[in-house]
Amino acid sequence: MTSLKFLALDSNSLTDLPTELGKLTSLEGLTLGDNSLTSIPKDIAQLTSLKTLYLPGNQIKALPQWITQLDMEIVWEKDYTGNGINLYGNPLEEPPIEVVKQGKDAIKAYFENKNK
Repeated sequence: MTSLKFLALDSNSLTDLPTELGKLTSLEGLTLGDNSLTSIPKDIAQLTSLKTLYLPGNQIKALPQWITQLDMEIVWEKDYTGNGINLYGNPLEEPPIEVVKQGKDAIKAYFENKNK
């Protein structure tokens, strides 16, 4: 399965992801919409070929700062189908949704200001 390019796990009531996910280094697209994820696992950072991470409709309240280091834009759009990390519909508090809607540069600035 290490050559798998796309994995769709939408609407499965997932609360966590298996640690083996980080071994899917050829993965380019991962859809996890409409689950019950409360955080973004660090294993995602190991997916160096990933171009699309679809996370709408989960229960994510806080983004990890490392997410801004991934080579993907961060978007907040209901029907977005392009490459990037889509976080639409999560109850984000950290950073606030208003910041996330502005994209990755705004999120980076938020974390930089918070860490001063």
